[in-house]
Amino acid sequence: MHPVSGHFKTLFAGCCVIAFYTLPLTAHADSSQALSPAGLQQGDWLIRLKATHIVSVNESSQTSPLGGQLETPSQWLPTLDLSYFLTDHWSLEAMAGVISTDYRLKDSVLGDLDIGRVKSASVSLAAQYHFRPDGALNPYMGAGINHTRPLSIKTVSGIPDIEMESLTSPFLDAGLDYRLSGDWFANASVRYLITPTQHFSGDGFSAKSDTDVMTLGVGIGLRF
Repeated sequence: MHPVSGHFKTLFAGCCVIAFYTLPLTAHADSSQALSPAGLQQGDWLIRLKATHIVSVNESSQTSPLGGQLETPSQWLPTLDLSYFLTDHWSLEAMAGVISTDYRLKDSVLGDLDIGRVKSASVSLAAQYHFRPDGALNPYMGAGINHTRPLSIKTVSGIPDIEMESLTSPFLDAGLDYRLSGDWFANASVRYLITPTQHFSGDGFSAKSDTDVMTLGVGIGLRF
């Protein structure tokens, strides 16, 4: 299967998850048009607090001299993002935070090994198109860039110090905002990051990993 085709199929699957859990809201959304003030509009700011599930997908790697496959377990994190509506339909969304990622080597010549923990700073910017700005249920799609920079790398005992590079990754995302009451909104979103190859290097150790990342988030938002 062509890699790009796989990316879009995975993003489509995530969008289907959002649709499955939110379609029951659609009928109620149409009856909520009388809510005042109106839906999200030009000049609005929207801050969202979400529980976000981060999953590595299409994961493959090469390591030397131990062999085996690098693995990054999925994890839940609190995330905060901020959107500004340039028009009723178009917004810019910014997100920044610190992420700790555990790496593990599986099926090496020494068996399964913990490698260590990497703490990274991550910042992203996305342009998003909102389809129903006047509706209580407002789906959107977008695209953007994410930059991740390692802050610290702590290896376990017996593993040499490791260096790794910063990564800049394009991404696609989709989601929806559902107006609960007044300026409060519920949100569900999916994001797919197409990451470049990550290289690891250390004394007598080298590895490279090709791993894309998908995030699924649910939370609440406040307009101001």
